[in-house]
Amino acid sequence: MRKLKKIIAICMVLTGVTLLLGSFLLNYVQYSEREKLTQAFYEGERHTQLQDVADGNTGSIAKVPAEKSDQQSISSCKEVTESAVSIAKKKRKNKKRKLAADVLFILRIPKIDSSNPVKEGATKEAMATALGHETTTVMPGTVGNCVIAGHRNYSFGRYFNRLNELEKGDDIYIDTRETTYHYVVTEVKTVRPDQVEILESDDIEKVTLYTCTPIYTATHRLVVVAERVADSNTKIK
Repeated sequence: MRKLKKIIAICMVLTGVTLLLGSFLLNYVQYSEREKLTQAFYEGERHTQLQDVADGNTGSIAKVPAEKSDQQSISSCKEVTESAVSIAKKKRKNKKRKLAADVLFILRIPKIDSSNPVKEGATKEAMATALGHETTTVMPGTVGNCVIAGHRNYSFGRYFNRLNELEKGDDIYIDTRETTYHYVVTEVKTVRPDQVEILESDDIEKVTLYTCTPIYTATHRLVVVAERVADSNTKIK
């Protein structure tokens, strides 16, 4: 009997350790992916007018005849190396462009040290590594209600984990590829999951953020509404 209890205790400890490690790994993967998306977005924003230096280069290498001099052979080796480096850079750049294309804009909330990429759709796939823009609502810079959903990750400061700290008057910024929009919080409230009127638009240009609350039971939705202010032409990063 004691032996059985010992085995059960060991199994419980191993299960706890496994769950803890799994949670840590998931948080790390999500954090890494979020950072990659954010970096790719800003790099794409800075370089949208640039072209690859290697555009039009097939990357093919001409064979060097055996009778060529040592100097010519050395030169050819250099060309091979430069071509390989060029191709590798091009692949990395294309990967970053694909990542950037998945991001609509970046949502920043200075008070809670939050900066997150936003993807289209409040879906499980989109919100695994970013916030999600409700597809039936307007985009930033448009009159109406731009609604963004986010998880309250159990790690402090991740996604909308600290959204409950916002108060009236706090600043929210949205960085698009063209400009930055500045919003100021006008309302913080808690609603039931079936109160879908938070998705509705009116003639006010605003952004609505929502997440589950309380953080562990998620019986309701925490909602933050912010209206756009006039100084949106200046980027503040």
